[in-house]
Amino acid sequence: MEGELVFPEDDPAGAEVRSRYERAVFYGGDVDLPGAHLRGFRISAPAELGISGPVPLYEMRIRSHREPLVPALCAQLSVVGASGLPLQSVPLRFYERSRGTGGATLFGSDVAGLIEVQVRLAPGAGTWQLDVLSSEPQDYPTPATALPVLQVMAHARTGAIVRLTFQAREMPTSLESTLDSDWTDDDFRTWVGLCEDLRFIQEATNTSFPIPSEMTGADASGIRQTASLLRGEAVSLGRGPLTLTLKPDRAGALDVFSAGQQRLVLAREITFQLEGWSAPLGTCVEYCVVERPSRLAHVRDEMRSGRSASVRLNLPRGGRVYRRLLKHMPLEWLPPELAARCEVNAAEASGPFGEPSR
Repeated sequence: MEGELVFPEDDPAGAEVRSRYERAVFYGGDVDLPGAHLRGFRISAPAELGISGPVPLYEMRIRSHREPLVPALCAQLSVVGASGLPLQSVPLRFYERSRGTGGATLFGSDVAGLIEVQVRLAPGAGTWQLDVLSSEPQDYPTPATALPVLQVMAHARTGAIVRLTFQAREMPTSLESTLDSDWTDDDFRTWVGLCEDLRFIQEATNTSFPIPSEMTGADASGIRQTASLLRGEAVSLGRGPLTLTLKPDRAGALDVFSAGQQRLVLAREITFQLEGWSAPLGTCVEYCVVERPSRLAHVRDEMRSGRSASVRLNLPRGGRVYRRLLKHMPLEWLPPELAARCEVNAAEASGPFGEPSR
């Protein structure tokens, strides 16, 4: 078969196709050529075969032969900071190689299979090019496995230095290049931050599970709040108001609110849940300052008649409800029974005033 490849100089799209074609020929590799760039292709064969003549082509696929690399060629991909030290690195394995007229292409991936990597080398010219392609893993890895790859992608910003080091037995060989564009956007970096929090949660709770295949906004909020709790921070739950439902035998609790503003402390057991997986966090304390409720006389009448009653509690201007792990709470904030439990892994979950709703 013979014919002509056409790449009009005034066609930007055609120039891109030509660049991919020349790169595949020079380094070895794969390229697809649309029919618009194929002209005059015909088959020349002995007449008795009856197949000679023009051939309409709608696309041509060129595939280079790939040689297996046995054993696989090991390498390290790093993003280097201004100090010259790696900001993050990830190990790579190259399993195949193709050759071209002036160089070669290495094909590999990271250990977790999250990215595919192609490296084009031209030893004679002393140049190299790197392509990082995302792949669809069959199974979503744990955060600890995936994070090195995700962090490399997040650190790869315009102006950063990317270093590829081949772990040769005799002498490691390093290649460096300055990035002219970011590899990822801010949305991706936010997602990386969530995976960092998820790894922290798993390490803090000694519970291991994979990264969710899908993550909602509610999932993201739960991950951030849970990581903050485990770091000992206070998490804001909102400004209120609160509604407490009190059973008749808890009528004495109303006396607490009669004197004006009071400190309200509730304890409960909290479990972190994500896509069918769960990890117990232990006893959490929800606390705030509340104002004297209205309609106390009506509430007392309801409870004296043997019925449960709801008390609406407003927070002072600027006040908030906070949640914190019991073990990180200041002792002066806790009633005696919770202060006694502060250093014990208690199993009780009910608070002194019932369950609030918001």
